[in-house]
Amino acid sequence: MRWLIESFNARFRLECLNEHWFLTLEDAERKIEAWRRDYNEQRPHSSLGNVPPAKFALRRIPPASAAPRPPEYAGAT
Repeated sequence: MRWLIESFNARFRLECLNEHWFLTLEDAERKIEAWRRDYNEQRPHSSLGNVPPAKFALRRIPPASAAPRPPEYAGAT
């Protein structure tokens, strides 16, 4: 899971932080929010079948980690 966070941080730094000057806190909030919306609502993600996360969420498909556990693990915690 750490690789996923590091990948996101690198992309955020490269595509947003390195591309903009933030003149005020409000300016930073506005620019970062615009980048976040593009990242989540417009940009396709290869890990989601090349669709944006917002569109993928509408499919109501649970992530692989939400798969039910096999019966032999039912009593294990």
